[in-house]
Amino acid sequence: MDTGLDERSYKRLVPADVRAEVQLQLDLLRRGSTAAKPLLYFGAHIEGFGPGEDNKLRGKNAELAAVLSRSFGVFLPQVHNPYGFCKRNSQGFEMALVDFKAIAESDVALFAAPFGRDTSCEAGFAKGMGKTTVFYVSGLEQAQLHKSDWMLLNSFSAIIVLKKVKAALLDSPAVSRDAEIIEIADEAELPAAIRDVYEKARPRMLKAAGNGGLGR
Repeated sequence: MDTGLDERSYKRLVPADVRAEVQLQLDLLRRGSTAAKPLLYFGAHIEGFGPGEDNKLRGKNAELAAVLSRSFGVFLPQVHNPYGFCKRNSQGFEMALVDFKAIAESDVALFAAPFGRDTSCEAGFAKGMGKTTVFYVSGLEQAQLHKSDWMLLNSFSAIIVLKKVKAALLDSPAVSRDAEIIEIADEAELPAAIRDVYEKARPRMLKAAGNGGLGR
C-alpha cells in the first residue's frame, strides 16, 4: 500500500533492525495496553532554542504526551525515534526518515507550538499526505511566534487554542479560513478535542484510503 513515504530510501538508509524496532513501537502504540487506539504523531520542539529552553520544552512534550495517551497511541519522536539529538546517534537523514515513517502510519498528526523549521516540514508532509493535522497553541508567545507563518498555518485541519490566546492568533490573516478553530479551557480538554476532529474526518480518510489515496 502506498503510504506517501519514499520506501526505497527508508529501506536503503535505515538498517533492518531499526526498521523492525520502529514498526514494533508503532504497532504497540496502536494496540494500546487494554484496547486499540488511533495512532497520533506528536510533532514538537526538541532542540535549537538553547539548552535551558530545550530541556523545558522536552519536559512539556512528555507531560502532554501522557495526557494524550488517554485517547491515543502517541508517537513522540524524542522518545520513540531510535535516532535523534537526544540519543546523539544520527546524521539527520535517518532520524527524518523514521519520523516520516511514523507520520505515514499515523491516523492523526498533532503539532504543538512553539517549534522551528524541522517540525514545520513535518506538518507540511502530513498535510500533503492528506492526514488529519492539528495545531495546538497554549501561550501568547507561541501565538506571536507563529501568527505570520503563512504556509504553516495553512497546513492544519484544525487549530486548538486555549481561551487566553485565541484573539492573539486569530487576528492573523495567515490563518486558513478552512481550518476549524477550537477553543478549550485547559489542557485536560485537548485529547477530547483532537478525538472529535479525528472522528469527523475519519469517513473522508477511510474513503480516500479505499481509493488508494492514503496510507491508512
